[in-house]
Amino acid sequence: MSDEQGSTMKTSEEKNTQIQSALGVLEGEGRVFTKQKSQVYGVINPGCSMERLIMDILKRDCVKEKFQNEGCHYLHIVDEVRKSPDYSAITNSCVLTCLNNLEYQSDVIRTSFTKYFLCKI
Repeated sequence: MSDEQGSTMKTSEEKNTQIQSALGVLEGEGRVFTKQKSQVYGVINPGCSMERLIMDILKRDCVKEKFQNEGCHYLHIVDEVRKSPDYSAITNSCVLTCLNNLEYQSDVIRTSFTKYFLCKI
């Protein structure tokens, strides 16, 4: 292997490491996620499919006696989201990012530091 090929390979490996590092940071912040058994990343943004899933969960669960007064704890929502095959490995921070987006859009209300309630059931 020539020096030029070696440096190109090293540069390529360095870029790959930097990309993986950046994706790890974004995933930790709840900005991106990977679907199960996939190396494809999804972006958490307003209107994403995870937001619709969370809205469906809240619509279903906020009418239950357990959640009627205070809303659903975000960890309950995380557990419910993880039941979906596409989101089985989702991080808490991704769900919280979606909940914050939904709150900003006035689709949900935060009833305490950790509980959420659907605005319109």
